[in-house]
Amino acid sequence: MTSQTEDALKDNTNWRVFGPTVCRKFINHAKSLELIFFHAIDEYNNDQKNTSLDISSIWTLVRALHETHAVFCHLFQPCANIEENILRFRLWELDSLRSMLRFKRDLVEEEISDTIRQLLQNETICQESIKNLPLFNQLPERSRETLL
Repeated sequence: MTSQTEDALKDNTNWRVFGPTVCRKFINHAKSLELIFFHAIDEYNNDQKNTSLDISSIWTLVRALHETHAVFCHLFQPCANIEENILRFRLWELDSLRSMLRFKRDLVEEEISDTIRQLLQNETICQESIKNLPLFNQLPERSRETLL
């Protein structure tokens, strides 16, 4: 994706726009893993070269690759009804907004209130978009309450 395209889609909340973002994240993790494997850390002690791999970084990147792949498959795997993909994405988005609201911030009070106000507004918008999906409205009342 070109940087011009990325800039145009940066604030787009359409669920289909998110696919390339997840793919780019996956590729970035894979490239980082490749760099670690093929460009090991060289340390020199008393004119002696020691080459080592950063095992902690390798495991972290492998886990990030796995999680990114899992998110992509969960959100974008083909379903019988495209609304199911949209509902999955919006529920995932709602969960991330709620996680950000629970996160403790080390910001100035004014910055915190602006950030929280924006997150609460986004949470409301997300909930409304979920409630407007016909597939969501076909679920039993108890399921709808659990999801929201």
